[in-house]
Amino acid sequence: MKKILILGAANDQLLLISKSKELGYYVIVCDRTTTNPGLKYVDKHYQVDYMDREVVLQIAKVEEVDGIISNSEVVMQNVAYVCEELGLRGNTLESIRNIGEKNLFRKLQNRIGVFAPKQTDVDTMENAIQAIKEMSLPVLIKPCRNSASRGITKIDSFDESLIRKSFENSARDSWNKKVTVEEFVEMPSLTVIEGDIFIYDGKILWDGIFNDQRSSGAPMVPMSDISPLHLSSEKKNVIKDTVAKIVKGAGLEFGQFNIEMYFTKDNQLFVIEINTRQGGIGVPKFIEQYSGLDYTKLLVSLCVNDYSYCNVLDECRYPMFKYLTRHSVFSRDEGIYDGLYIAEEIKDFVCGIEENFNKGEKVLICEDGTDAVARIDFEFHTLEEQNKYAYSIENYIYPKLK
Repeated sequence: MKKILILGAANDQLLLISKSKELGYYVIVCDRTTTNPGLKYVDKHYQVDYMDREVVLQIAKVEEVDGIISNSEVVMQNVAYVCEELGLRGNTLESIRNIGEKNLFRKLQNRIGVFAPKQTDVDTMENAIQAIKEMSLPVLIKPCRNSASRGITKIDSFDESLIRKSFENSARDSWNKKVTVEEFVEMPSLTVIEGDIFIYDGKILWDGIFNDQRSSGAPMVPMSDISPLHLSSEKKNVIKDTVAKIVKGAGLEFGQFNIEMYFTKDNQLFVIEINTRQGGIGVPKFIEQYSGLDYTKLLVSLCVNDYSYCNVLDECRYPMFKYLTRHSVFSRDEGIYDGLYIAEEIKDFVCGIEENFNKGEKVLICEDGTDAVARIDFEFHTLEEQNKYAYSIENYIYPKLK
């Protein structure tokens, strides 16, 4: 029986745990709590802090695990460390740092010759102020390590008090307390390209790439996943060539990685970031719905060198014939939640609703991807219907507030 070690048992790890059990593996989890929802499904629980890489390494040695995995970005460097130490399937610590730390990722892009904005590491507020003086506005102040667009502030004009506040927020939200400043790259539209790639045995699978529509109120936060990908063959090839160059330059060898990118007004592909984990908010399920490919099953099985699913990949895929959209509902105002408004003309396309708030609870203005009031799945009958509604969906769905 294969043994797999999973770091964490919270909601983000549930798919990994359930898929491992489905495949018949012995599942061991490191999680310092006793209450996370995944714990009731595992075979063995070590109540330890998985951020302590030496503790995790010793557990992996004692248990003689066949693989280690997580879906929590903050711990992916520890996963890589254990893989290197024990010769397990995975990536080097250096490769994960190259893409997981935003300042190092920009340096990588510049080093290998792909488009990237001007960027500077800053360790004090004074350095941030000086760096911004030497850049073209607007700029972004960002944590070097974080996810879900947390701690990012756009600075449109030189306002020293705002810069100081933004630096403090980024440093607070950064897992390594480091901050970076970079010039803002204008988005020519609110439609970007997002999704997951999968890397193994020198291959990159592209089944998980789709369009993402952003909100004008929070353009840096992913809002609506839209499949199939609406893009010319020429631009799709540019994506494949550029991302493959980054993968090679970073030294990535295995895993599922969430990616965000868009073409600039000068038609250059700007890869905003590559996250060292699966996409959140139901992305793996969304990918399987339109491609037939179960990325989670592939990730878990190949992690322990089980090729049973990999060997039937071509049979799992099917031609795209669904026009799917997964929409995260955000609020532009603070208030008391009173349910969702859904226009009558779009109700027939709704195939799933997940509300994150109960009526009477306080809703905040959207700041990052964790602020979704609800998530709604749609299936349209035609491309024309999808184009009509998906790219202006906030006109048809929004939270009702008191």
